[in-house]
Amino acid sequence: MRLRLRVCSEYEKLRAVLVHRPGSEIECLTPSNVKDFLFDDIPFLDKIQEEHDYFVKILKKQGVSVYYFRDLLTDILKIEHVREEIIRKILELHKCNKINPDLLINLDTEALTDLLIAGLTRDEWRRKEDEKFYLIPPLPNLYFTRDIGAVICNGVICTKMFYDIRARESLLMRYIFTYHPLFQGNPVFFDNVRESGDFAIEGGDIVVINESVVAIGRGERTNHRTIEYVAKRLFEHTSVEKVYEVEVPPTRICLHLDTVFTIIDEDIVVVYPEVLKEKEKITVYRRSDNLGFVVEKLDAGFLSVLKEELGNFTVVLTGGGDGMAAEREQWSNGTNTLAVRPGVVITYDRNKKTNKVLREILGEKNVIEIPSSELIRGRGGPRCMTMPLIRG
Repeated sequence: MRLRLRVCSEYEKLRAVLVHRPGSEIECLTPSNVKDFLFDDIPFLDKIQEEHDYFVKILKKQGVSVYYFRDLLTDILKIEHVREEIIRKILELHKCNKINPDLLINLDTEALTDLLIAGLTRDEWRRKEDEKFYLIPPLPNLYFTRDIGAVICNGVICTKMFYDIRARESLLMRYIFTYHPLFQGNPVFFDNVRESGDFAIEGGDIVVINESVVAIGRGERTNHRTIEYVAKRLFEHTSVEKVYEVEVPPTRICLHLDTVFTIIDEDIVVVYPEVLKEKEKITVYRRSDNLGFVVEKLDAGFLSVLKEELGNFTVVLTGGGDGMAAEREQWSNGTNTLAVRPGVVITYDRNKKTNKVLREILGEKNVIEIPSSELIRGRGGPRCMTMPLIRG
């Protein structure tokens, strides 16, 4: 079976999605390394798995086909030449010149999958003299599958992570996109292996407004050079006519564009109000038949841009307009909602004031809350935990 990828909006019926169930990589977090792995606290594995399982149960109940990262990785590791290429690339990435690649190549496939996700300590490898505790670091952020790739229109962006500690996530996703039978024949608009240089782009910064318009956040995790390059590729290979480059505040509670802004229906958006206090710096790239594309810096805020693209729309403010609640619920990803179909969203249960406003607008049954006491410790919400593969 092959999936015909298609994502032309943020709110059309979600039909297929990629997730990762948190595993033993979570138990590699300690008070001394938690910041290095981009976490603020240490999740309890049993509980975070329980919460993630409930999230997936809700997705399936909404008719979504759910694919697990681990299963797809295991599948491609059974292909001999892919297995060898991945291992050599990973050892090169982590500068593990003391490890003989053949020893990993000969591992049982399930054991190799575990190692590539949960990492390898020096004690496990019995290399006491090595200074690094982890020869191959774990991937505790992997359950935020939104960042490791993105589908735009009918093709994929194999993202390139800003932080080295997450580089292996998007690299493995690139091999899944390239070699798994599910994805054969789908075009690749950005390849994190083939593109060299100072590129950085993460899926949380990519918002598909419609089949003609894409917004990409520029901030800590995604840079200008990559946005311009991706815009050029989209103009060459898709129906996209405009790409907006939107400045994202460089703060911990505003990691990606989707942490401050999400679209949940054709005329409803959720916005963190603090980003409205300053005029965002916005650049628009427009397709040009003669020049490929033209670039224009706009003297307008992002909501003005959205009005041009969406027409009249309703704004849901994180925290329901309460400043203190907005900051608190932004910290727990109240803005990071996931639309499973127009006007039906999944949210974290802890964001009471934001959810109350959503229910008033969408209806009681159309706001589906999920438990989040452990999932939130990695600073991501329902949208962060999914990579949509097919919508519509």
